[in-house]
Amino acid sequence: MFYDTAGMHAAVCTLIGFLRYYILKILSPREGYEPGLIPSVDSMGPVWFITYSAIIIFIHHLIFFYLEIFRFNEFFTTLLRVILSTIGTFCFVYVVQFLFYKTDKNK
Repeated sequence: MFYDTAGMHAAVCTLIGFLRYYILKILSPREGYEPGLIPSVDSMGPVWFITYSAIIIFIHHLIFFYLEIFRFNEFFTTLLRVILSTIGTFCFVYVVQFLFYKTDKNK
C-alpha cells in the first residue's frame, strides 16, 4: 500500500510524532522542560541528546524498514539494516548539531 512512496515516511513520522510525548516524558529532567526549548546538544546536554535522538532514530528506522519489507522471514537481515542505518543517521544528526546550532555566548 505504501510501497516506494512518501507514504511510508508519513506513516512512520506520524507514529514518531505520537510517541515523542511519551519519550520526552520518560527522559524529562527533574525540574522539567523550559517552554519553547529546542532539543539540541547545547540546550539539553550531550547525554540527554544522544539518548533522545538515538531512541527516535531507532524507532523510525525499525518501523520504516519492517514496513518496507513487510515480512519477518528476513528478520535479522532487516534488523542489521536498522542498526547500521541508525548509527549512520545518528552520526549525521550529531554533526549537523554542531554545524547549524551554535551556542549563544552572551548568556
